[in-house]
Amino acid sequence: MLTSTPEAIRRKRNAERFRWHEHLIRDPALTAAALRLAGLIMHRFNADRGYAAVSHRSAARAIRMSERTVLRARDLLELQGWIVRVNRTPIDGFPNAAARYALALQLPFCFEVRSLSGSLVSSAPE
Repeated sequence: MLTSTPEAIRRKRNAERFRWHEHLIRDPALTAAALRLAGLIMHRFNADRGYAAVSHRSAARAIRMSERTVLRARDLLELQGWIVRVNRTPIDGFPNAAARYALALQLPFCFEVRSLSGSLVSSAPE
């Protein structure tokens, strides 16, 4: 029986995150803020754990945008299906712990562009 080594799993996850980013930057529904936040999440992605731990405050400082803009960008990335919050509760009893974000690696063959209200705007392939 052939099993994957931790190094092989790490290489596969890293390849998947770059493929994820290549598709994400072509999504016409994403704002500049969402693209910047997605880039930050991609670069902080831990291939061993399968998620990126990023607080909205540290993200705001890193991408030089307001915390509110980061929260809107995060909501848009979730709505469009690019990221998934893995843990929505405080981690280990720390109320200000960073959220954990997984990359949604099941890539669409065409984009379903949705408004922030959730209504379908377009589903035509690029």
